[in-house]
Amino acid sequence: MLIERIESSKTWSNESKVELITGNAAGVLFKDWEASHSFEFTEHICKQIFEDMGWFLNKIHISRSIDLEACCCQIRIDGCIVSEARFLPNLYLAVLSKREEVPPLGLDAGIIFENFNCVWLEQKFLYKVIKRGTILTPANALFSWLKTSLTQKLHELFGFEDLQNIIDLATKTCPETVTEALKTVTKPLLLQVFRNLLEEGVTLQPLENIFCSIALHTKEDCTSEYLTTIVRQNLSQHICAKLADEYDFLNVILLSSELESKFLQLNMENAGINKNNVCEDFISSVAAYLKQNRKYCQYPVLLVHDNIRSLLSKALRKKISDLHILSYSEIPAKRCLETIHTFSTCCSNQATDSTS
Repeated sequence: MLIERIESSKTWSNESKVELITGNAAGVLFKDWEASHSFEFTEHICKQIFEDMGWFLNKIHISRSIDLEACCCQIRIDGCIVSEARFLPNLYLAVLSKREEVPPLGLDAGIIFENFNCVWLEQKFLYKVIKRGTILTPANALFSWLKTSLTQKLHELFGFEDLQNIIDLATKTCPETVTEALKTVTKPLLLQVFRNLLEEGVTLQPLENIFCSIALHTKEDCTSEYLTTIVRQNLSQHICAKLADEYDFLNVILLSSELESKFLQLNMENAGINKNNVCEDFISSVAAYLKQNRKYCQYPVLLVHDNIRSLLSKALRKKISDLHILSYSEIPAKRCLETIHTFSTCCSNQATDSTS
């Protein structure tokens, strides 16, 4: 298997140092996790990230700090804190939808997982929420938080050494395709394409498909956005399968023709999306809708015109990290869709719901 070849090669990247820094109390949790799972804590996180995203992360260094609060944990990349949370060793973490009322008998856990209410509970109170959300032991909560937080930072960690490892792996299975791709695209451009994919939560696992897309469609003076679009279209089956619900339906949010026309016009005019009132209002409306309906939008997908997918993705994913923006050309012919919402204007209270 591909993961076995990566493990045996031990090709860790040295470009970025990833650290988990814990206080004294939280520091025992990864040992608790190892005792109950029979796996090395950080190695298993790396394996899980590889299975999800197709890239084996840098080694994670674990250490304790007397300067941290006892229950505090920090993730640092090259010495900079990128995420921080508190884990209470003697309590259970209830992870609830934003629509769910927080139990009054628990302790607010803060923002451990984005878009969810998290509360610490004693075991005797778990019956109050057992059917309303996910219950995690403190050790499993630490594991899930670290994995989730690092997955969101993969595009920042992926560097030229990692790119070379990807190229070497692909060369073992499809050498001619890789050679042809590298004739037409520079490594800096290729690096940005892989970073774009990781940033949007697209797995790098089907390497042959990725390099084949680049080899066949690269043109003179093409941009990373163009190549990313081509690759995404070729990986549409993988992307949609990951986002489908338990009934294999893709739950999508649409734009009205009027609103879509406004964004197409902005794109043609090369207008700054983050500085435009229409875009700012729309981003706020989408965020408000998802907050109110998170229970019914486990894998929210905004389906838009091909020419504005990249534009909206850059703006929306900065504010709503788990929102996936797909274009119509990325939907396979036999994929079943269910429209759960349609934005007719930039104001969420004027949006309409429909089902197809």
